[in-house]
Amino acid sequence: MTTPIYTPPEPKIIPGRQWKPPKVFVPNYTVTIRKSGLSGRSWFLIVFGVIVYGQMAVYRWFKEERLLKREQREARINILPLLQAEEDRRYLRLRAAVLEEEAELMKDDPNWKVGESPYKNYKTSVFMNEYPPRPF
Repeated sequence: MTTPIYTPPEPKIIPGRQWKPPKVFVPNYTVTIRKSGLSGRSWFLIVFGVIVYGQMAVYRWFKEERLLKREQREARINILPLLQAEEDRRYLRLRAAVLEEEAELMKDDPNWKVGESPYKNYKTSVFMNEYPPRPF
């Protein structure tokens, strides 16, 4: 045999009236915090200004560097003939010293000609007598 399930009685509903919770003390958690510091717009403008100033400073620095490099390049181009002449003089002195030493070493050989290549191949002799260019 089954026992019927208990159902509570229906409350009386009065039309036009709302059910309200019982009046109990509820603390107010809304706290007004005083605004301190700068607004978002102010921060945005400050950061934007700093970035723009930094980019301008970098651009100015790049421009100055470019001008200095150009000046150094022009000075090097202007002084290059003098440097080349000094290098040619150094090479001629070295070549004369090598020829003197060769003449001293080969003085006993009557068939030896000083400064002439011992190789009969034209290409080899040209490459051996060329002075290698210096990289700049």
